[in-house]
Amino acid sequence: MKIWIPSLRYHSGASVYTKRLVRMLLELGYEVEHSSFSKLHQLFPYLLKFKRPKAKPDIVIADSLTGFMFRGVGKKLIIIEHHCIFDPVYTPYRSWQQLLVHELLWRYYEKKSLHSADHVICVSEYTARSVQQIFGKLPVKVILNGIETELFVPSKKQDKTLQSPIRLLFIGNLSRRKGADLLPTIMQTLGNDFQLRY
Repeated sequence: MKIWIPSLRYHSGASVYTKRLVRMLLELGYEVEHSSFSKLHQLFPYLLKFKRPKAKPDIVIADSLTGFMFRGVGKKLIIIEHHCIFDPVYTPYRSWQQLLVHELLWRYYEKKSLHSADHVICVSEYTARSVQQIFGKLPVKVILNGIETELFVPSKKQDKTLQSPIRLLFIGNLSRRKGADLLPTIMQTLGNDFQLRY
């Protein structure tokens, strides 16, 4: 089975997800072609019209902003939805510029992609509910994000004493939506016995 994964370069969790997806599909024995495009295509997805894989794929796996541009390229189109930015819970975290782009462009692109899909994969139950509340009944399937258990394993040493400074890890984009704006206050409150890594 041939799979084509066109993606935009975000340098975020979605990009990590795509790299891992490509690697896992290859390990499972699928023929996978990954094409990476500038994130500027999130504003102008129509420029992707002439971007095609080297070989005709059976399946195309794309994102929810540009996926509609790949309808008909393969036998099936699968759209991956990491989170629905149109969920009202995200509204306080969007700047007026983001709100403008989201409402004038992205809502249309996302709706078109989701309704073009043979399958929509959401990475959480919450995202699946949010997508269907906003965009209507869709062929949604939830597949949770995995974890690399060979990389992330408990430490073998059983040191029960805490060493100073205690190291804290923040994982996520440094955005208000992820709570990064709270980090300075949290660290100031905790004091010098704590160190933050991100």
